[in-house]
Amino acid sequence: MPKQPIFSKLFRESPFVAVQQHMEFASEAVGQLSNLFQASHAADWARVEEVYNTISEIESQADEIKREVRISLPRGLFLPVYRADLLELVQLQDQIPNKAKDTAGLILGRKIVFPEVLQEQIVEFVQVSQEGVLSVLKVTSQLDDLIRSGFSNREVHVVEDLVNEVGVIEHRADEKQILLRSQVHVLEPSNNPLDMMFCYKIIELIASITDVSQQVSHRVLCMVAR
Repeated sequence: MPKQPIFSKLFRESPFVAVQQHMEFASEAVGQLSNLFQASHAADWARVEEVYNTISEIESQADEIKREVRISLPRGLFLPVYRADLLELVQLQDQIPNKAKDTAGLILGRKIVFPEVLQEQIVEFVQVSQEGVLSVLKVTSQLDDLIRSGFSNREVHVVEDLVNEVGVIEHRADEKQILLRSQVHVLEPSNNPLDMMFCYKIIELIASITDVSQQVSHRVLCMVAR
C-alpha cells in the first residue's frame, strides 16, 4: 500500500484533507471484513491471517494520520470550523479501523467459525456495516463543498440527507443484530458455550462499527451547523 504524501502539506489546500484520508482508511479496513469471514467460513486460517495483517496495516496508517493531525494542525491557523471539533472527529473516526482490527484479531486468535446456518446472515450483517461506513465517507467528502459554498443551505441539506441515510443503515444493522443474537441463543445448547460467547462478541463489534458511523455523521453535521 503506498505511503501518503508528506504531512507538512496536509492542510495547504483544505483542513479536511486529513479527515477524508483517514475516513478512506477506515472504509478500507471495514471493507476487508467480508474477505475475513469468507476465509474463516472455509477454515482457511492462513488466508484469515493474511487479511488480519492487511487490516492491521490499514489501521496503522489511519493511526499515523491521526497522530499527524494532532501535530500538524496549527493552533493559530484560521479554520472554518473549530480546531477541537476536527481533532475530536478524527479521534471518533479512528474507532472504526480499530474495531475492524479487533474483529479480525478475535476471529484469528480464537479460530471462530460461525455455525453454517448463520454464515449467510453474518456476511449480510457485515455488508450493512460496510454500507454505513461508505455513507459516512460520502458525508466527509462533502466538507470541502461546504467550505467553498460558505456553508450554504443547499450544501448543508446535502449533508443532512447523507446523515439520514446513515441513520437508516444503522437501523437495518440493529434489526440484523437482534435477529442474529436470537439465533445464536437458539444454537447455544448444541454448540461450544465459549464459541457462542465469542460469536456474541463479534456480532457486538460489527454492530458497534455501524453505531460509530452514525456518531461520526452526526458529529460532522453538528460541526458544520455551529
